[in-house]
Amino acid sequence: MADATPPSRAPRLTPDSPLAPGELGRGAVSGVLTMSLGNAGRAVLRVALLAVLGRLLEPVSFGLVGAAGIVIWFGMIFAGLGVAAALIQRESLEPRHVATAVTSSIALGILGAGIVYVAAPVLEQALRVPGLTPVLRWLSLVFPIVGVSAVAECMLQRRLRFGVIAGGELVSYAVGYGVVGVWLAFAGFGVWALVAAELTKVAVKALMFLRAVPAARHVAFDPQAFRELMRFGSGYSASSLASYAASQGDVAVVARTLGPAALGYYGRAFELMLVPAQSLGIVLDKVLFAAMAKLQDRPDALRRAYHRATALVALLVLPVSAVTVILAPEIIAVLLGSAWAPAAVPLRILAAGMYFRVGYMIGHAVANSTGATHAAAGRSVVYAALVVVGAVVGVRWGLAGVATGVLVAVAANFAMVFLLAERITGTRTADYLALHLAGARLALLLGGEAWLIDTAAAAIGIGAIGTLVASVAVIAITVVALVRLWPRFLGDDAWWIVDMLYDHVPTALQPLVRRTLARSP
Repeated sequence: MADATPPSRAPRLTPDSPLAPGELGRGAVSGVLTMSLGNAGRAVLRVALLAVLGRLLEPVSFGLVGAAGIVIWFGMIFAGLGVAAALIQRESLEPRHVATAVTSSIALGILGAGIVYVAAPVLEQALRVPGLTPVLRWLSLVFPIVGVSAVAECMLQRRLRFGVIAGGELVSYAVGYGVVGVWLAFAGFGVWALVAAELTKVAVKALMFLRAVPAARHVAFDPQAFRELMRFGSGYSASSLASYAASQGDVAVVARTLGPAALGYYGRAFELMLVPAQSLGIVLDKVLFAAMAKLQDRPDALRRAYHRATALVALLVLPVSAVTVILAPEIIAVLLGSAWAPAAVPLRILAAGMYFRVGYMIGHAVANSTGATHAAAGRSVVYAALVVVGAVVGVRWGLAGVATGVLVAVAANFAMVFLLAERITGTRTADYLALHLAGARLALLLGGEAWLIDTAAAAIGIGAIGTLVASVAVIAITVVALVRLWPRFLGDDAWWIVDMLYDHVPTALQPLVRRTLARSP
């Protein structure tokens, strides 16, 4: 893309550049683009449907499903035992490994569903959420459905077929929540609209993935293959279970102490914070793990990939975090309505830790790709304990206290995972901090603009919609001006990814892209 920008702005990389294009892999870069576009579409759809469902359903309905999710997502991790994920990391893979992983995932999924069905009344009493038993029993059907499709999804990751994954995520969410969920909510089914939406989503995704990977339909069991997969899978599952406990520990504390309605407010704040964070986080989880696994025997290339990913995540997430912190009350008012105003404070606090939630996933990708899953698992256990302790200590100050305790735990986890990745890749702390400079500059600029607009809007009486529209417009103008007038403000890493992604722009659109990025007179 040397002709798109002057050499001083975005030079075409060479093998001597900090990370040459081939080192991360064209397939990985294409996967990042594909997954990012798919997740961006799903994020927009998710926010739109959240706004619709938030006006059709009571906070208690979301609270019930959120409480059930504490158990369901735990069971989903247990059901896989990391066996399917081991298919991604293994350098040598045989049909016996795939068939054994399929059989194990299905069997454990069925076992998990049976356990939750029987234990549902006990779990309802433990969480102190009335009416939870029937919701848990229906949602336990997620286990065998995911067990059937887990291997297919991991095989797609291994083959870097991220277009199929992104399409499956988007279509299944649209059908599950956009069609079934909204229709049943309009019909007055309450919490069952959300239950049916989730079951439909996982079923549609499973069908799409199984159709794309015929090998994942074969059932067989080889004890030796199972042991080989479990060498990686045991550590991966332990890390996943601990990460799950960290993600749900605060939810359990809110459910037990503040009740389903408070959990509904907290859950919507958490979900809104996760929309941008999780959209990028899924890309990191699926793409970086698979791509870095191919670099595990090339330390220098792995370190350069780690640096590039860190710089790009900082550039993308830090500004979003800053703007969300400033405009949290307006975001809640516009998307969910005035009835959800109590969710604004926890959203603001949780959004302050958005980068920590996404950034630590890069370190986990490094650990998983090099087989250091048990080391990552130990840190995840500490993280889970910190989340629970932070939530328990903070709950006396309500949702704001819980969110603050969780923020401290997330920051501590980020530091622990960074130190692990630092040891694996040989990264110096000073170099790592320097990777965040462009993102921090952009966050200060855009966050400052949002604060000025919010302050002025409050002074002259402009409502939430007007404040958001004005903020988005000014921020968009600022970004375009930086691209055209002061491109170095964004840092070299931004132009590296633009240079890489340019190859994937349709030929007919390349002249338009060149004109858009060209330095203005």
